[in-house]
Amino acid sequence: MDGHVSNALADGAPRGDGADTEFELKLTGSNEAVAAAFAAAGKDAARTAERRLVSVYFDTPDRRLAAKGFTLRIRDRGDGFTQTLKADRTAPARLELETVVPDARPDLGALGLGPLRDALGAVFPEELEACFTTDVLRRTKLVAEVDALGRSSEVEIAHDRGRWLLPDGREAPLNEIEIERKAGDRQAVFELAKVLAAGGATLLVVRSKAARGHALADPRPPAGTKADRVRLDRGMALGHALGAVFENCFGQWYANHDAAFEGRSPEGLHQLRVGLRRLRSVLTCFGSHLAPTRLAWLKDEARAVMTALGPARDLDVFTAELLPPVLDAWPNDAALGELCSTIALTRSEAYDEVRAMLASRRYTEFLLDLGAWIDRRGWWAEADRLGQERFEAPLGPFADALLAKRAKVARKRGKGFAKLDPAARHEVRIALKKLRYAIDFTRDLYPAKRVKPYLAHLARLQDAFGHMNDQAQAQALLDRLAAGDGSGRLAVARGLVLGWYAHAAAGNEVELVADWQAFKSTEPFWPEASPC
Repeated sequence: MDGHVSNALADGAPRGDGADTEFELKLTGSNEAVAAAFAAAGKDAARTAERRLVSVYFDTPDRRLAAKGFTLRIRDRGDGFTQTLKADRTAPARLELETVVPDARPDLGALGLGPLRDALGAVFPEELEACFTTDVLRRTKLVAEVDALGRSSEVEIAHDRGRWLLPDGREAPLNEIEIERKAGDRQAVFELAKVLAAGGATLLVVRSKAARGHALADPRPPAGTKADRVRLDRGMALGHALGAVFENCFGQWYANHDAAFEGRSPEGLHQLRVGLRRLRSVLTCFGSHLAPTRLAWLKDEARAVMTALGPARDLDVFTAELLPPVLDAWPNDAALGELCSTIALTRSEAYDEVRAMLASRRYTEFLLDLGAWIDRRGWWAEADRLGQERFEAPLGPFADALLAKRAKVARKRGKGFAKLDPAARHEVRIALKKLRYAIDFTRDLYPAKRVKPYLAHLARLQDAFGHMNDQAQAQALLDRLAAGDGSGRLAVARGLVLGWYAHAAAGNEVELVADWQAFKSTEPFWPEASPC
């Protein structure tokens, strides 16, 4: 089942009823790199503490807590037991409750659930069972810092090394560094994470120990995480709206990092790329309001990541969507069998490139720098006086003008649509995609009954264009593979696949032109506005 994430950088202020928001980042790498990074970070810390921590994680037999996004554990700290309940989102910030308990038996009533009670639902003590255990040696440093603006912070750096233990006897190694805010400003967490990445711990770990423990017991690949809708209103200041949109896109990207790295399900990489593509669309929508140097940095780094991830996604689409109908038509064809073997090897190599990118220092520092910039709302500080005034203006008029501009560009590029060549239609597809993202960001500003029919026509047209683009990418892929094959079998397979889709495309042309006309004649739902 797909998950959702809406905000990866949630408000870190303490909550009522004993609840607080944990803010942490996790990094890993080789055993040697992690140990070296921990040794190098926080050199000014007063001392390094060390203790063994054994934590037992509990849930119901049907895993209701995990399904609702909760983690329940009891930790043996050597000098007593601590029970913790976390609202376990895939984000740096997580809500948690903690209390001391007399023994290793869970007692939800002792936590004073407060606002979490309704979300948790009815859970009876006799339902809870031990799912797995983590047994780690934890070394910690407490780093106290004062930044250039005089803001103080305390951050704990913890190196956990040990293993997960499952009831059936299976186990898996655990080796990571957690950087957790204990007091003060959250920027220090990002800065210390960058120090650790520079020391060699370059791979971010997004999922909690609990989520990874459950995954060890469940052979199903991790699902991709979709973004929730961005909730905006017309009177919201543009600068605040930009923060909500950036957080939403960053959250989707961040939440899918682990699943994309594992590569066991195409959805992980797909949803990570969707989040990153949505982020790039924000730059198109709001870029004129950002500092030029910041905008250039964002565009360059995001483009580098997308370029590295593209080949693996193209192969996923080809394998899962484009190839199966052709295999069904010729199930025993030797050339297609050769193509399948070649594609499997090529896809494996492409995912090696994905993992190399996601574990690289450049990627990790980009994600950390971007997260820190969004968290501190850096666009306000980087703006001049005119820029500050623009950020303080209401969102409504800007959104009206943005949508009008995007729709105008799409209609202009689609003029004479029936006679446009593939290159020109590709430009129409890009314009429609930018319009769609702008609508997705701002749709709550308009009456739903007017937005829905417009979106329905746009979505239908985008689906048709998406299939055409997938086929174009498939042709480029098949051309490359066939050119490097001396046996000639891949050339035969290329002909079968391209012939199949050429026949299908001929029948789709009339429908595509009709979809364009239907979209073009649909009444916009936004009011007339001056150009943005």
